[in-house]
Amino acid sequence: MSSDDAPGRRKVLAIPAPYGLHPIPLALVLIQGKFFYWTNFSFEQHPLAMPGLRELYLLVSLVFAASFVLGALYGRRFYPTDLALVGLLLGFNLICATLAYLNFGQPLPYGILEERRMASFLSFFVLLYAIERFRISPEALVSSILVAAAIYLGLGLFLQTGVLGDLTARDIPYLDPRKHRILNGVELYMVSIAISLVMVLRFRAWSYVVPMMVGAMGMLLISQTRSSMAVMLLAGTIIFALSSPTRLVMFGLGAAGLAVLAVFGGDLLWEAVEFLHGFVVEIFSGGQSTNSPAEITLEDSVRTHTASVILSELWKNGWMGMGSLSLQWNGGFHSVYDPHFFLTDVGMLGEFYRFGMLLPLVYGSFFYLIYCFISPIRDPIGRQVLIGILVLLVCNAIAGSGFISLPGELYALMFAVAAAYRRREALQARYEPMRQVEQLPGGGAQAEPITSFDQEAASGPPNRAS
Repeated sequence: MSSDDAPGRRKVLAIPAPYGLHPIPLALVLIQGKFFYWTNFSFEQHPLAMPGLRELYLLVSLVFAASFVLGALYGRRFYPTDLALVGLLLGFNLICATLAYLNFGQPLPYGILEERRMASFLSFFVLLYAIERFRISPEALVSSILVAAAIYLGLGLFLQTGVLGDLTARDIPYLDPRKHRILNGVELYMVSIAISLVMVLRFRAWSYVVPMMVGAMGMLLISQTRSSMAVMLLAGTIIFALSSPTRLVMFGLGAAGLAVLAVFGGDLLWEAVEFLHGFVVEIFSGGQSTNSPAEITLEDSVRTHTASVILSELWKNGWMGMGSLSLQWNGGFHSVYDPHFFLTDVGMLGEFYRFGMLLPLVYGSFFYLIYCFISPIRDPIGRQVLIGILVLLVCNAIAGSGFISLPGELYALMFAVAAAYRRREALQARYEPMRQVEQLPGGGAQAEPITSFDQEAASGPPNRAS
């Protein structure tokens, strides 16, 4: 037993530095963060955004995933959870395509093409290949996330100067005061904050205050997304509560107090919500909007209209899933409902429309897969970082993005961090017996201990569940 493991002595953890450069994971994370993706949304258009980059990266991800599956089928050693990720995504895709065929007659190829967003999860296999090929440590991968967020902030501030092009010339509503807003990369700012919060609150690693401030500045100055700020506030509160038992009790008491206030003082609580809403709108919109939540009508909110159509259609269909229609086939949902119907705008409700009563099964299998990725990690820092990222993703999904519709690149990052810790712990378990120097029978020489398992080439992951 080492001195750190002695009874009554607290084990000292080696806290990694918040910044560390490794070119391979940094380059991949810069792509994963979506800052350089070009879409038709005006706030995601800027001089550094490249049309077709996202589609190209999805194609590369599909190639790497297919290569992994073929290697597994031909006897290469693998982790079953990695293969299960491909199986689940393929199953979800086929379910949506089949339901769209049964309800609307849409040919299966169009349904599969429409759910191509799920392919963003498969970028995990690009990261997995890099982790195993270049022996990337989990600390290097986490540091790449923090450095990429800082690079995004720097590039965003540079673009807002107008040197490469006038951002205000984009097709932005006249009354919107956020003329210099760049929405790309907001998720990476949020992940950077979540990781830094975990390191500061759980391990007192105060050097992580700097990347936390970088992420906050990115959200406030670059992305300027009110909903993301609310999600980050909620996720930060939960991370704070989970950082110690005392804080968790305080969080529970606060939630119970709000529940009691909602039951016995509903009018007072609603007045407080309206006041806070008006205060936030006044800050972020320059006083352009004075509407309160009570004044929003179906005509004013596309999301509310989409939600009402979804609930009505599911009620008529006996709560069976409807699938999803592609714009490439008869105009998609625009020809069925109206031009203001978008499933991705309503997150989990849109996923409910796709899967119907099968949604609990879809969510259950997906979260069991996440559990299988995270549960084997024994490193205390790794477990807490992964839980912090997961808390953020869950809050973001509940707030509107959904669990499997949009944030595939972020789940891929979380799976990759888990895979990096998994690889290192597998190497530790493999070479730990060689660390114990033992006398060979017959007076032979002692075995040479291994001092750095990360310098040893892995022969491949063990063929077992991770």
